[in-house]
Amino acid sequence: MDLRWPGGAIFIVGTLYLILGACPVATGNTQCYNFTWPGVNKSIECKDKKNDMYDNSQPCIYPLIYTVPFTSPPNISALEAHCQAHDCPVFKCSTKDGSCIQWKWYDINEQLINYSSFCGNLVDQTKVESPVPKTSGCWRQMMGTYMREVCVCDTNYCNQGARHSVALLLLLLLPVAAQTAVTTLMIL
Repeated sequence: MDLRWPGGAIFIVGTLYLILGACPVATGNTQCYNFTWPGVNKSIECKDKKNDMYDNSQPCIYPLIYTVPFTSPPNISALEAHCQAHDCPVFKCSTKDGSCIQWKWYDINEQLINYSSFCGNLVDQTKVESPVPKTSGCWRQMMGTYMREVCVCDTNYCNQGARHSVALLLLLLLPVAAQTAVTTLMIL
């Protein structure tokens, strides 16, 4: 008995899958995370964060996600698990013609101090007469002793993660390097 599907049948099923909207490609919608991690140990309102330390407007997206310790950005997997078990405000958005954006602030030591993830459009207006839409990449700008980083991407939930600093990665790799050195010395 031949259980293989003929190529034409697979094409028809695949086409129906797209037409019926069973997959995100059919709807053209990109799913993104939509919240702000304020990185503070007190309750705030978005109206308190509408401008940055240089009085430039910045995004603040409800819900505000607080963490313990407050200096650690949210673990998205833990947040997802918590919200499956408890009633949480919606912290995701969907965009048909936009992208996922993450707007981050780092201190002088390149430690992440807060960020917002949201749906939107990013446009490079370096040349005002011919703005260029951006759908992928990251851009950094020093603002006094702080660094602003804006990243844009166009795949589902691509705006989830907080970048780990090089120092943190070195701290994680240091014990491995030390253990390797000790093992090498014992062999000699």
